Amino acid sequence: MRSAARIPAHAHTNGITTVSATIVRYETPTEGPSEGKLATIAASALQASFGLKPVWREPLAKHTSVRVGGPADLLIRVRSQEALRLVATEAYTQAIPFRVIGDGTNLIAAEAGFRGLVIRNHGGDRKLCADGVSVWADAGCSLISTARWTASLGLSGLEGAATIPGTVGGAVVNNAGAYGWTAADSVVRTKVLDRYGERWMYPDELRYSYRTSTLKEQPGYAVVLGAEMRLTPGDADRILATMQSRLETRQRTQPTAPSSGSVFRNPAGHSAWKLIDEAGMRGKESGGAHVSALHTNFIINGGSATADDVLALIREIEEAVKSRLHISLQREIELFGEWEE
Repeated sequence: MRSAARIPAHAHTNGITTVSATIVRYETPTEGPSEGKLATIAASALQASFGLKPVWREPLAKHTSVRVGGPADLLIRVRSQEALRLVATEAYTQAIPFRVIGDGTNLIAAEAGFRGLVIRNHGGDRKLCADGVSVWADAGCSLISTARWTASLGLSGLEGAATIPGTVGGAVVNNAGAYGWTAADSVVRTKVLDRYGERWMYPDELRYSYRTSTLKEQPGYAVVLGAEMRLTPGDADRILATMQSRLETRQRTQPTAPSSGSVFRNPAGHSAWKLIDEAGMRGKESGGAHVSALHTNFIINGGSATADDVLALIREIEEAVKSRLHISLQREIELFGEWEE
């Protein structure tokens, strides 16, 4: 087994420069043992040189693609690997519950919200590696824009990624995939941060399998900072044309209304959407949520759905498929926050 090379935390620490900053909205933090620690993190973020703006009691519905979810005690939006490193390190130091999310495309946040810190990571840098066929992308980079950027360089390998909403970090954690491609096919190594500092994770530790990894199976294992992906030379125009064709197909066959993407994994030998359809769930409603008529593995927020509406519909689908078709569906989406389930 290949050992993971640990990178001393001090080797990547930037100096903190005090700058003028304002809090987007301030309310007294939720009372409890973490209140003072959250305030310390908020103060550190305001003192940093990244223009960070802590927000107390921020509705997570604003930060998930299905547009449901109650408030996080504290939310900080970061737009670079350096800012992510700073805030996550402080969270580890303070020993408070925290969660890093990207575009929230595979998440359903509880109506009760999240007790602790949510770090919204969107943005970062990309670069071509010295070998000319590998690329580096920070975790907050858009997966779609990263795929198109690699195509413009004449590099093939991320054609499937060009149709997947979300961030590079989310793809690494979830082993995202489409059109026969998965993140595991491209990721050579990923840089992560844990309570001991920074280090590399390689495929033997990531343990990729269908739509999952060590990082997904063990929430809190580590924070993804970025990933190196190995590609192959190709014709830029042809690669871009393939990406565009697949994107157009996606737009015709999948809904664009607020959703969390595919709710269930495909069981071996089956398509989840077909099973859901055969179980009679097409168009089924629960409160403000409904099963998409266009693609039954999507649950749509019609505008007034709550997280509880979405979860109730997920459970109803699971029960219908199990009772009528004798197949147990596994969830691809993830619930996070203060659920009573």
